Formats: sequence, C-alpha cells, structure tokens
Amino acid sequence: MAKDEGIHLNADGTALIVVNGSEIKLRRPTLGEYGDLIDQVDADRLDMIVIFDRLSGIGKDLSQLRTVDDPEQVEDKRRQLKTERQTVRDITARFLTAVAKTLGSGDIALLDDPDRAPVWRSDPTVKDRLIAHWEAAPFPGSAAAPT
Repeated sequence: MAKDEGIHLNADGTALIVVNGSEIKLRRPTLGEYGDLIDQVDADRLDMIVIFDRLSGIGKDLSQLRTVDDPEQVEDKRRQLKTERQTVRDITARFLTAVAKTLGSGDIALLDDPDRAPVWRSDPTVKDRLIAHWEAAPFPGSAAAPT
C-alpha cells in the first residue's frame, strides 16, 4: 500500500519521505552525522535571526511608507520582503536536502527540483521534528526498540 505524501517517522528512528509517489528512505544518523546536522541547524537559526531582524525593519519601513506617496519606495520594500521570505524558505529547504543527501536513498534529486519538490520542504518545523525523532528513537536492541 502506497503511503501518503509527507514525512513518515518510523519507530526505529528511520524515516520515509514520500513525494508524488517517489520515496526517499532515511536511515538513522551516526553520532558524527547527527552533530554535523545539529551544527547546520544552529547556523541556520543564527541566519534566521538576522533575516527576521531585516524583515522586521522592512515591515516598519512599509508601515511608515503608507503615509508617503512614493510607489517606487513601497515597491522596493515589497521586493526586499519577497527576497527575504525566499531566503527563509531556502534556508529551511537546504536542511531537508542535506539530510536526504547524507542519510537517504532513493530519488533525492526531487528535493532540489522546484517543479517536483513539495511546498512542505520549506516548513521550518521539519528540522525540529526530525531531530526530536532521532533523539527519541530507542537504542537498537533495547527492550523499547521494535522487532
């Protein structure tokens, strides 16, 4: 039976990404891989703080420009807003792509193809959910591990 599109977290710490019928199987990360992925998450969070500060500034500028009759300035700020939002999506998406390239087998290229990649690839909660999944998965061979 085919699984629904999305990320399916398995009790053994593995995961399955399903997009348009294509599958990417993710194994559990090794300690070193996990550390590298956590380092990337930390770096991404720092990037996001800077971006959200810029977004806040752009929002304030747009609010002030509502009282000024300068469509060119307003349009410039809207372009900046669009660029920053795209940067947020790109940062979020690169984590899932890195996970797939490091831990995955299957049609990994689909995550880099904007014509095939799902919108949820850019969901900022994906990285936290995957990390929590790996941290919560039982040790292989333990009584809590599935057989």
